[in-house]
Amino acid sequence: MRTSKLIILLFLISSSVWIGASHQGRCDNGPLIKPFSVTVRAGVAPSLFTDRGSVNVVVCPFSPPFFEVAKGQKFGDIWHNYAANVGVDFGYALCNNVELFGEFNYRRAKATNKSFLGVAPTGAFGNFFFDLDDFQEYAGYCGFRYFFNRVICERMAFFLGSKFGLVNYPKIRTRPLTIINATGISLIQDTVWFDAHTAVSGGLQVGFDYLICDWISLFFNAEIVASGSLKPFFNFVKADPTIFPNFTNLLREANGTLLSFPVNIGFRFYFG
Repeated sequence: MRTSKLIILLFLISSSVWIGASHQGRCDNGPLIKPFSVTVRAGVAPSLFTDRGSVNVVVCPFSPPFFEVAKGQKFGDIWHNYAANVGVDFGYALCNNVELFGEFNYRRAKATNKSFLGVAPTGAFGNFFFDLDDFQEYAGYCGFRYFFNRVICERMAFFLGSKFGLVNYPKIRTRPLTIINATGISLIQDTVWFDAHTAVSGGLQVGFDYLICDWISLFFNAEIVASGSLKPFFNFVKADPTIFPNFTNLLREANGTLLSFPVNIGFRFYFG
């Protein structure tokens, strides 16, 4: 599945290159009025996991000792689902209608205090409480945009684009993770919930560029971006073995692809 998504993204980028090569020269009244541009933008990026994974435990007296106690949490269950997104683009017009661009993004979502109930084959395993660090993401992309000819007094140009790059997720800790079993005994321990990780990312975008004057425009885009999953800290080992003596490890499956839907607005500055 991940390979097919990558092939589709590469095909879209290659198609954009072919479109650019099919145009010769630059028209003075074309949608890309100058060869270089810098765009500063901000917005929000609702996000979700395509697969939440699961939370598993190892308890020695049980047979088998490894079993699932809960599904993983949704993105919106542990962070506010409208992550703030800021970025800057550097564009170069290959021809009248096609632009090559480099893009850098920073995304952040504030954590919420959440809990879930772990259920074992013999009944309730315990209540899990966690207070995570904020979600953060640093991303860099390269891509192409195709601009249609300007309308509305030759000021507004709609565009389609594709991009491909890398995204970095810093380490996310839970301070602390608390597990309370049925008898009221508590295990309280700081731990890493998601480890630092770099993954492949790519997406499609649509938007418009509205000229305010010859060198500045209003820029808007909406995207769908697929990024490699966050990397959970797979093996949580108790610091104090005397608490829950039968419970030894907490094991977590990886989440699925992180899908986000950024919506941005900003200003573009033309020069050159």
